[in-house]
Amino acid sequence: MEFSIHRQDRPPLTLEGETLADALEQAVAEGRFLERAHLEGADLADADLTGAWLAGAYLTGADLTGADLTAAWLRKADLRKANLAGARLEGADLRHANLAGARLEAAQLRRANLARANLEGANLRGADLLCANLEGAHLEDADLTGALLPEAD
Repeated sequence: MEFSIHRQDRPPLTLEGETLADALEQAVAEGRFLERAHLEGADLADADLTGAWLAGAYLTGADLTGADLTAAWLRKADLRKANLAGARLEGADLRHANLAGARLEAAQLRRANLARANLEGANLRGADLLCANLEGAHLEDADLTGALLPEAD
């Protein structure tokens, strides 16, 4: 199946795969940049997007449940109301990302850079934020019940 990924200020990117998640996994494995990709509401549950370059991507309402985003570049990404429950985001760059209302319960965010990220109203219940950088992060109304916070900046 062929997927056309629209990117702001860039030509569309054509990807092939059985599902959108498969197509994106292949693109990441090939080292392709998915910067500013429009992936609103995409079903990317359990996708392996390790090291993905998704800076400024539009992932509003996307299902990233259980996805592997280890060391992914998500700087300034729009992840409002995205479902990242159980996702692996160790070492991910989420500086200035908008995660307002996102579901991050039990997400692995060790060493993630969340400096100046908007986490307003986000559900971080049971999330692992050990050694995460939360400098200047907006945490108004965020649920941090049971989250691991020691050593966070």
